[in-house]
Amino acid sequence: MSTNAQAQTQAQTQTQTDAEDDDAQRYQRQEAVRALASEINAAKYEFQEADGDREPSFQALPSGIGANRVLFSGTLTDVEDVGNDTEYLKAEIIGATGTVYAYAGDYSQEARAFLRNAEAPMFVTICGKLNWFAEDDDESPVADRNVYIDPEWAVKTDADDRDRAVLEAAEATLDRLEADTDPNLEQVIDVVYGEDEDVQDLDLRDEVVRALENLED
Repeated sequence: MSTNAQAQTQAQTQTQTDAEDDDAQRYQRQEAVRALASEINAAKYEFQEADGDREPSFQALPSGIGANRVLFSGTLTDVEDVGNDTEYLKAEIIGATGTVYAYAGDYSQEARAFLRNAEAPMFVTICGKLNWFAEDDDESPVADRNVYIDPEWAVKTDADDRDRAVLEAAEATLDRLEADTDPNLEQVIDVVYGEDEDVQDLDLRDEVVRALENLED
């Protein structure tokens, strides 16, 4: 099975469950976290704070919190239909510190409609849940997982709004680094990312500087 097909299968399974619960949980959605591209891509470990099929899942951000949903702004550079039997759009969005991917299928119809008609390149803001797939199988090491956004919505924005969003993400990253981290989550992050070179090499303070320098260019 190809990488794109694996992502499609996993995302459709997850988003179908989300869609079934949408009405009941419409007013219980987790707040979207502002994060830079490099940290989003490093958030490979999934966990739940409580047991239960309807409990939200989170991806562990290296800055010390779990993110169920993220808000991200960048430049949409490409949209490709990677579906087999149904339309399944893969979007490439370049941010201040890296590239983030989003996959929109049958259960992301609002975002998919936007991406279908989008004329890249253009500035966009996208909001959605973090998800992941592994190139080999679901039992692959955490380090081998690929993170993407399962979009709830996406909109066209302008350069000023994109810059403002990057600044907010940079400030939020610093706030998380300065805040007290839940000791249990901190231990989990240290363990699960201990052998992930991508995370070990990631200096989030440097990423904040890189993001701000990008705004000045």
